Amino acid sequence: MLSIIVPVYNGEKYLERCIKSLLNTTIKDKEIIIVNDGSSDHSLDIALKYQEQYSNLVVITQDNAGVSVARNTGLKFAHGKFITFVDCDDWVKEDIYEHAISRMNKENVDMFQFNHVVTSRYNLMENFEEGELLLKDRIFMQLYADKNSITPSVWDKVFRKELLVKEKFFSKYKYGEDIVFLYSVLSKCGSIIVSSRVGYYYFMHTESATQDIKKISLKKVQDSLETLEIAFEFSQKDELLIKKIEKRIFEGITAWNQFICRNIFRRQKEKNCIRDYILEITCKYKAEFLKNPYLNKYWKIGIFLTSEHCNILTFFVGLRAIVKKLYKC
Repeated sequence: MLSIIVPVYNGEKYLERCIKSLLNTTIKDKEIIIVNDGSSDHSLDIALKYQEQYSNLVVITQDNAGVSVARNTGLKFAHGKFITFVDCDDWVKEDIYEHAISRMNKENVDMFQFNHVVTSRYNLMENFEEGELLLKDRIFMQLYADKNSITPSVWDKVFRKELLVKEKFFSKYKYGEDIVFLYSVLSKCGSIIVSSRVGYYYFMHTESATQDIKKISLKKVQDSLETLEIAFEFSQKDELLIKKIEKRIFEGITAWNQFICRNIFRRQKEKNCIRDYILEITCKYKAEFLKNPYLNKYWKIGIFLTSEHCNILTFFVGLRAIVKKLYKC
């Protein structure tokens, strides 16, 4: 049996589409667990309507505690041999779970990752070459691979339940909770499959994209970088892996630097706090960044100067983009 866990918070606009797509999946032995996380809209009513119609759909309600706690609640009630997660505004391809479990059983792997499409439309065309990678060694390293990488999310994966018995999502992190969960799970995996077969549609809310950018806070920046740092605990002193983790932290710093310089913050105090925190992290890893073989000389000059002034790294990012455009011309 496959247990499909769906945390819901104020998802009335898209929940019905999500539920219908899960009910229409070709896998016959499944249960759908809807965890209502204290919604204040009509999400609970929609979920209960489907619970009355389908015996394999159960609704659990709790006070609002966040997506991590909602997923943990779902795990407590899951009876399936296999587990997957779906966000309430997304939908899945009909045959993906049947295919994933078939491959997992045939190859005896612990996790199957399928491809996903980010979209703002329901009907869309796909043009992906299908293929898959079977990994039995250095699985954790695949998080940082340039090709066929393991994504930092849980909704595009199917897990064996025994792998998750002692696992839980950490509610401490409001942002990046998926990757912390995956660190621990991947460290226990004996083998996995990473497939390019599309099975999940991640719905991008065009009307809220700008609002999400404006909601950037010190907490969000701290969570995103701290969750990257946790990877060091699972590196097992693998020097190559450590350098890959450092590179990912640097990429995170660079991304937040660009947001800072776009003047999207309403309060200067908040902007200054985030800038100070990024500067602190940059200085913390400055020596490691400068020795990292995955960062070229251009970036290392930027790192050296950034330790003196936060905006200089963003200047280098912009300058590099201009040079690339001129070179193409």
